[in-house]
Amino acid sequence: MMRSRLIAAILSAWVMPGLLHAADEPLSLPTVVERVVSRSPSLRAAQAQVQQAEAGRREASLMRLPLLSARSSFSRGDHPVYVFGSLMEQGRFSASNFAIDALNHPGDLTNIQSALELGVPLFTGFSLSSRIRQAELAEQDARSGESGRALGLRSQVSELFLQILLDDSLLKNLEDRLAASEAEIKDARRLKDRGLVLGSDYYAAESIFGGLHVWRTQVQTDRTTAAARLAELTKKEGWKPAGILTETVYAIPSRTELLNMALARRPELQSAASQVAMAQVGAQQARRTVLPNVQAFAALETNTNDFSSNPSNHLLGVAARVPFGDPAYFARRAAASSGEEVAQRSRESLEESIRMDVRQAYENYQGTLASLPMAKETQERAARSLELFRPLYRSGRQSIIEVLRAEEGLARAEAAYWQTLFRIHTGYVQLLSSAGALDDKAIQEIARHLEVRP
Repeated sequence: MMRSRLIAAILSAWVMPGLLHAADEPLSLPTVVERVVSRSPSLRAAQAQVQQAEAGRREASLMRLPLLSARSSFSRGDHPVYVFGSLMEQGRFSASNFAIDALNHPGDLTNIQSALELGVPLFTGFSLSSRIRQAELAEQDARSGESGRALGLRSQVSELFLQILLDDSLLKNLEDRLAASEAEIKDARRLKDRGLVLGSDYYAAESIFGGLHVWRTQVQTDRTTAAARLAELTKKEGWKPAGILTETVYAIPSRTELLNMALARRPELQSAASQVAMAQVGAQQARRTVLPNVQAFAALETNTNDFSSNPSNHLLGVAARVPFGDPAYFARRAAASSGEEVAQRSRESLEESIRMDVRQAYENYQGTLASLPMAKETQERAARSLELFRPLYRSGRQSIIEVLRAEEGLARAEAAYWQTLFRIHTGYVQLLSSAGALDDKAIQEIARHLEVRP
């Protein structure tokens, strides 16, 4: 017993630190995205829709094959025609059944009829081929829906991940500014008590200091909200994102190339194209409803009264049905044509919207890149300004207000710098998402640019 406890203690001391380290290890962007995508109920629903569409396509294809069915019925009655026919089918008709009284007033008769029936479609007026084609298009539509949902999840998770990285950087900078400002405030408080600093200057400086505290609280709230959303999506609490926002210039295609990429890859547009094709097939089939429907059939039938004998008969043939004088034909054609028009115009509207998305994402990304040097220069100038104000304040040539304003100015310049980096990375995410190109490879690329390099 003691030996077992000793072994368990040794194993715990050896294994548990590694487990705790693994639990505390930050998660990379690809890991978080994969975790969300693999656990998303909405994506699993989209995958189930794909499976449903696949089954529908197989069902439509198998309808070309012969259909074998069994039929059985039990009937009892004294209708003269029913009794006369049933006796013949059962093979029990005799000369006595020709008696006038037996013909006019037969007694009750039981007939148990069983049959095997085989039907083979020979020509369905193209309805079967149209149904198969529509089932294939429905499968394509379902797959587009699955791709679109996965694309949306990657974009959503990436932006939340980057939001947390931004908030972490902002919080760190605000903590630095608050720590430095607190030291200055304490010095000013001692000088105020000695009458060397005006009370109005001191209280104005405290107001600026309080504003920095409020700002930190707002950023912390934003981070908590983003982390809560990601925790719900990943089904994992208390983890930290790996990486930091870096100065990155992503290599992107030209705007024309991005537009062509979007028109070829956006799942919504592929789904709309499937909807147009389905509407076209439906309109074409509506015009064909005047065509005949031809089917070959075969039936093997037995009839019996009490199973003492069970004679059989068979029937073979070809049946054709030609719709003639269908009053709903022209209304059906008009409705199908309108459906085709609706699908086509909806696709054109979606294409126009996608073009606008790509153009806007492209211009936003380029504009953010152009603002990076200015944001960086502003940050450096704010830092130099603060360094100049401090010795002037300590020598009595500047007020504590100016120092706190410089601290606040540096905090805002640093925030603008980090927000610019955030917009560069999120702009790239939005640009790829608008082009339908935010795949796993792109997520890996973004993660590499978030790595902290020595």
